[in-house]
Amino acid sequence: MSMATRTDTQSPALYVADSHDLIRVHGAFENNLKDVSVEIPKRRLTVFTGKYEP
Repeated sequence: MSMATRTDTQSPALYVADSHDLIRVHGAFENNLKDVSVEIPKRRLTVFTGKYEP
């Protein structure tokens, strides 16, 4: 697992959520998810696709 750090020269984060660059989900089990873990970069276009299998 990598740790996100800010390397830009922007002003300090105004909100706690802006102090890191990743959205982390670990061990998701809701709906059709089965122990899914993912790190999604913030401020980037991210697309998820999948196949629905009832």
